[in-house]
Order: sequence, then C-alpha cells, then structure tokens
Amino acid sequence: MAVIDNLSDKPYATCLSRSNTFDTSVEKVNEPGRNVYVAVQMQF
Repeated sequence: MAVIDNLSDKPYATCLSRSNTFDTSVEKVNEPGRNVYVAVQMQF
C-alpha cells in the first residue's frame, strides 16, 4: 500500500490542530507538507 498525504502540498490545519486546544483564540498550527510512505504486510 502506498499513500501520499497532502498531494497538492498546500498548507492546511485540522480543526483540532491548535497550539492550545483550550483557548480558541490561539492560531491553528499547520500540518506537515507532502508525505509519502509505503507499508508492506506479509503473512507466513
């Protein structure tokens, strides 16, 4: 399985991505840029 997160490499932040979750006036923190990873699962 191969996965590419944030294919367009645009800045984005999820609704829970804040530097302080208890203070809603704090700015959101952007998620990392483009990520690529591959996972292999084998069964013997």
